[in-house]
Amino acid sequence: MDALFSSLGEGLFEVVRSVAALLVFFGAFFVSGLLFPLLYKALGGEAMPRFLLFWCKFLTAVGCAALIFFYFPPLTGRGGPGFGFGSSGGGGKGNSSGPANNGNKGTGGPATNTSGPIVSPPNQLTIFMLDARATDNKYYKINKQSPALDLAGVEKRINELDSKSIMITIEGDDNSVAIDHPAYKNLVENSLKKKGIPLKFAGTYNTN
Repeated sequence: MDALFSSLGEGLFEVVRSVAALLVFFGAFFVSGLLFPLLYKALGGEAMPRFLLFWCKFLTAVGCAALIFFYFPPLTGRGGPGFGFGSSGGGGKGNSSGPANNGNKGTGGPATNTSGPIVSPPNQLTIFMLDARATDNKYYKINKQSPALDLAGVEKRINELDSKSIMITIEGDDNSVAIDHPAYKNLVENSLKKKGIPLKFAGTYNTN
């Protein structure tokens, strides 16, 4: 039923836009028929040719109708321009989620984006920590991409990189394992730090 009412509402909205554009077309056609002859005489001409008058009226009417149909805010569903010190908004809702610059927490919660994969430069990886319910010790996702890996899989992936320019970011959110969990310790303390790999921490693991 909701979809039916929604489709009916959209159809009625299109009808209103079309009727408004049609009324503007005829109004502009009529008014421009009065104005163009006066303008033509003001520019030094005599009687304006009928074919020229018709095309001037027609093109003016079409332009005005198109402006009303496509760009008049109350009939298009888009927000109009705003004035003053506040922001002038459109009609659509934005997505408030997104990666933070440093992963610090803000007033609205953790500033991490867990909605999709991360694209990291060569020799830079982001290891995202999963929660304690992970099966088969697969607590890790490289650049948030599936499948999840165990510690051996992560180390194999790291060994494929150039050790001279490698950089690893450890990232987590509110559902990730705590820093005292064996999965975190085995990766950070017993593997990466012992190898001397530079580390960065993001999300809930960023304590700066």
